[in-house]
Amino acid sequence: MVDDQLVIVPCGYAKIWDKNPQAGPTTAKNVYVGPPFTINRKYAESLGSRWLILSAKHGFIHPDFIIPEMYDVTFLRKSSGPVTPSVLRDQVIQQGLQWSRRIIGLGGHEYRQAIVNAFERFTVEMYFPFAGLPVGKAMQATNRAIESGRPLESLMFSSLVHTRDSVLMAMEEFDHLGRDQFLKKYGYRRSKSFVLVANGRHYDSKAIVGVAHGYENPRKGPLRSADFSGGAATVQRWLRQLGFEVANRPAKKTTAKKRQSPTLIRPKDLRGKCVEEKCGAIHQWFSRLIPFEHPIPLDKIPKNGIYILFERDESAHGTNRIVRIGTHTGKNQLRARLSQHFINEKKDRSIFRKNIGRCLLSRTGDPFLEKWDLDLTTRRAKELYGDQVDLSTQEKTEKRVSDYLRWKMSFVVFEVPDKKDRLHLEARIISTVSNCTKCGPSKGWLGSQSPKQKIRDSGLWQVNELYKEPLSQEDLVTLFEQLSVGCGDFLHNLGTADRRQRSRTAAHYEPIEPDEVRRRMPQFSDNFMGGREEWSFLNRKFSVDDYVATYEMDESTHIAVRILEWGGPGTPLFCWVIAQRLPVGTPKKEIKLAIQSKVEDTAFFGDCVECHERQPAGYMHGDDYCMGCASRNHGIVY
Repeated sequence: MVDDQLVIVPCGYAKIWDKNPQAGPTTAKNVYVGPPFTINRKYAESLGSRWLILSAKHGFIHPDFIIPEMYDVTFLRKSSGPVTPSVLRDQVIQQGLQWSRRIIGLGGHEYRQAIVNAFERFTVEMYFPFAGLPVGKAMQATNRAIESGRPLESLMFSSLVHTRDSVLMAMEEFDHLGRDQFLKKYGYRRSKSFVLVANGRHYDSKAIVGVAHGYENPRKGPLRSADFSGGAATVQRWLRQLGFEVANRPAKKTTAKKRQSPTLIRPKDLRGKCVEEKCGAIHQWFSRLIPFEHPIPLDKIPKNGIYILFERDESAHGTNRIVRIGTHTGKNQLRARLSQHFINEKKDRSIFRKNIGRCLLSRTGDPFLEKWDLDLTTRRAKELYGDQVDLSTQEKTEKRVSDYLRWKMSFVVFEVPDKKDRLHLEARIISTVSNCTKCGPSKGWLGSQSPKQKIRDSGLWQVNELYKEPLSQEDLVTLFEQLSVGCGDFLHNLGTADRRQRSRTAAHYEPIEPDEVRRRMPQFSDNFMGGREEWSFLNRKFSVDDYVATYEMDESTHIAVRILEWGGPGTPLFCWVIAQRLPVGTPKKEIKLAIQSKVEDTAFFGDCVECHERQPAGYMHGDDYCMGCASRNHGIVY
């Protein structure tokens, strides 16, 4: 038994009384019967450590603590009356838990935050090995850790920081020096994707980890930016494992999203690949389709098919994140199904609308949530519950749901005539996305407020077909062929000139064909592909005139940006895309500001920290240095 190590296991939603209402008073370890608790308990016992349960109602309790009866209290709903941080801190002292050397916390964000709040005043090391993973993926990772025979060491070994204290010292230095001086001292750039959030302040996550490593390893000292990789799989996870909150960096302005790979992924490229690569491929495929948003042109929607929904401010795999996959069972009913979601304000005909309404009401603690859950579809239901529902409040809530859908959501569709094929592909796509570790929701995603745990954990607006069998090789071939045949622009112009971005929050980039360039834009050269010119173009000093141009056409002033893509090893390809349109007659000052915004946009250009030159984004190796410096100074071969 490891006496100085304490494992804290979260309670579970499913309880013994759900299966056996006559069970009576039961020990805590036998009360919670759901798979998450069962696996977490097994993990705790495999460590050979003392372990406790964190109950949202009772706080820190021993596994043999007697729970007298059924209860429904959760940290997710403040209105349910969960145990407070002050009570948890008192329990820590009363039970002597503060003398533990290390606290290992399991469970989701709410439980991690409760543990941090309870122990942060004490000198104790906290570690959350599966932080940031949805429940399904956390269960898989927990099982793998148990089977490895080294359930904790195997997880901690890969991290560059192991103690909260080292991170807190780095944060303290950040506060003392100020952001700019701190980053300059240690040679880091501002974080573009993730920030560490504490006490209302934002810290550049990668820089904090690099400096924390120095505090933890004085002989080795702080790490340089080029010494390790930042991102969701490294810095973000390490910080969350230590109990810190990591969020997407707040955007000061709307910018274009990072462009997709210039090469269309084909099914043959995915043979034997992991679910993340398959998920990235289908994200790329769907992003090439024409997106729809409200008002929906129903005449352009096929009668039978599958819809893929995207949500503003949600991203994955370098594009908009899929947040719902849906279809229909009745013949020729796809248009009607989409109308039920976006047009008809009747939540009892659309579980999607009902789930969004639940989140909007839950977010504000609105007591109408209980009435919103009532289904008044049938005459019998209306007779029983109709007089309990304030129709005025329900109508207002329906309007709020419609506003959210019409503002936040866009979707693509593809035709699948056969019902059996539709249902099969829908289920496999849902399972692929839900099993992908790179498709988590953002910190501010509305679905995080859902009373439905499956929605919160999966990041998808649905609860069925999650975490099952992902797309097989045969499924991928079928899907690709379906998109190729049924969607006219999916395979249209696979050359580098066809790199359209369809994000609602980003500029809508369109290709400029070479003949159009020659005819209407004589002030800069045509697209050029292959030969020596590209390399000489890259090797000369950056000039705005080389990469950004304006021209007037179709009663608009177009701002075009020259982007760099790759046709293969050592084959740079340049082409122009329309980055913005302005009304004809826009003042020159505003046009200059628009041009400058494109030059500063990291979707188009980056700054190398080693040669200090601005380069097209396609020539950057990650966020920090260009391919030239990566090759010369770091031995990277392209």
